[in-house]
Amino acid sequence: PPRTRPAASKTGPSKASKAIDEFLAQSAVTPGQQQLLEQKKQQEESTKELREKYFEQHFLPRATLNLDMMNKSRIITNIFVGITAGVLGLGAFQGILFWLLLSTITSIVMGVQISVMEAASASTYFKSVSSVATSGMMGNMMTFMLFWIMFYNIVYEV
Repeated sequence: PPRTRPAASKTGPSKASKAIDEFLAQSAVTPGQQQLLEQKKQQEESTKELREKYFEQHFLPRATLNLDMMNKSRIITNIFVGITAGVLGLGAFQGILFWLLLSTITSIVMGVQISVMEAASASTYFKSVSSVATSGMMGNMMTFMLFWIMFYNIVYEV
């Protein structure tokens, strides 16, 4: 014959559930306090997430945006250096030396500015100052050459 389960006693809760109820009753945290603790924990987690997303150097999209902004500054600098070299009428070797000189000065200024900015605040915005100062230094030479040749031809050839 099939086995049947014994019927649950209807005398009351089991010993285990009584022990749990007693333990919970002894807890010093009221339901309202528990809700406040949970809200505080959620707020700390969201603050940590925001801090990681917008201020930590290890958050890749933020670091990429910072490097892109520095690269845009370098592009604008190369445009003005090219215009200046063209207007001054610098020749081939002189123009390239002029660009190398001002590109190096730009890198030094960027490095110093980032060092000062990071020293003033506790957070870091880039992985290293040297990588920011040297990244994209040679990549924008064509921008310089475009404006150098264009303004040289506008001022001296036309």
